[in-house]
Amino acid sequence: MEDELVKMFLAVALGGIIGFERELREKAAGIRTIILITLASTLFTLTSIEIAGDGDPGRVAAQIVTGVGFLGGGVILKERGSIVGITTAATIWMAAAVGVAVGIGEYAVATATTIVAFVVLLALPMLERRIATLSSQRYQITCSGEGSRRDEVNTLFIDSGLKVRRIIQTKSDRRSRIDVDASGRPQSHQAARLALFETDFVEDFR
Repeated sequence: MEDELVKMFLAVALGGIIGFERELREKAAGIRTIILITLASTLFTLTSIEIAGDGDPGRVAAQIVTGVGFLGGGVILKERGSIVGITTAATIWMAAAVGVAVGIGEYAVATATTIVAFVVLLALPMLERRIATLSSQRYQITCSGEGSRRDEVNTLFIDSGLKVRRIIQTKSDRRSRIDVDASGRPQSHQAARLALFETDFVEDFR
């Protein structure tokens, strides 16, 4: 009984470490959700070992993988032409794996995995943003009307999460062409293209 209680408390502690980072970033699955997933996975593993006896306790673990996969799928959303929530879904799946490891007594593996996951979630976004600044694309946008649309286009790109490096507007007849050099993540470029497609004054872009 004492050993089981140690496992439960360790599951709560490790789940709390992982969930802390998700809570900081105000994600759909925060500290409470991750703790409950880790704790539940540990409890399922413990009970499966107890129930199985001389049988195969791995069947319950297999069902944990499937069930948590459906749970993680529920936090993946399509937003402004891009997919969000994949990292949170992967975190949920990984938290369940940590819970199973705790349940079978692999304390060192569960702790090491939690530390690595925490570092990945906390530190790698900075590297991703750095890499994103190297991903630059050039847009040629044809706008209708005689007025300047430069500021509106600039705001559209910024709202999509892109950094505008250069923006130039030239006029001809009753149309204007805006050339934009923007850098950012592929998802942000996708969101910008969708926003351009839905903007009334944009006649064409490439």
